[in-house]
Amino acid sequence: MSPRIKVAQVAQTFTFENADHVLEVIKIFLRNASDCNVELISFPKLFLRSQKSPIFDAIFAAIGNIAKKYKVNCVFGYSEQENGGDTFSCQCIISAHGEKFLRRRKLCNRQDLAEFRSTSITAEDIENMAVKLPFSVGIVEVGCLLGYEFLNPLLVHCIAAKNVKIVLSSFDDGTKTPVINDIMAGTSQQIGSYVFMSTSKEDHLKAWSPHGTPLFAESTTNYLSIYNIDFEAIAFQKNLIDIVGRDSRPSLLSVKLDY
Repeated sequence: MSPRIKVAQVAQTFTFENADHVLEVIKIFLRNASDCNVELISFPKLFLRSQKSPIFDAIFAAIGNIAKKYKVNCVFGYSEQENGGDTFSCQCIISAHGEKFLRRRKLCNRQDLAEFRSTSITAEDIENMAVKLPFSVGIVEVGCLLGYEFLNPLLVHCIAAKNVKIVLSSFDDGTKTPVINDIMAGTSQQIGSYVFMSTSKEDHLKAWSPHGTPLFAESTTNYLSIYNIDFEAIAFQKNLIDIVGRDSRPSLLSVKLDY
């Protein structure tokens, strides 16, 4: 049998009263995910919001302890306000060992596709969009994108060149879902990876296989949609698109950015 893991998406965004409420809800999600043998859980854009208190480092440390207890990798979306000014869509990734891998802001804060396309992208930005996380099958590279970042072909293919197996993405409210569905399906096939998308639309959970076909949840329970990831399907598709032989000649798929 080929190696497999389970990935879950949270299907709703909540507004929390305080930090204790945040941690209690996350504990419930991670416990339910662990009971279903889920090893990676993706929370939607702006999941961590509070009406009365900001999200502090102490909260992420506490989430790390919960993730370690239930052995689940977590990707969170949250909002970050800068001294009463602009509010940024942000992301935090915590491993199943309880380690906080990174916190980063979306590359372009505005919901303007034209402005995003003109946004400069550095090698460091790309490094921060893909992390190696621990799973029962070993270390797996996971790509994590925010907003319009997925619509930048160079950015997505740079991440794919890092041998990413799973890509998690979230979109803003103004996105035209039918158009995005076609883009996501085509991209998942081009890069040979599983792709997951969450938006605030009614059909806000979407997933595609490495072949570009829709991926359906094996079960949906307690606001969790759970999917099976088959690494043999990834290897098969990447072999089809790897016409130059990445393993034998990796330099042909390397990308150098000069600034």
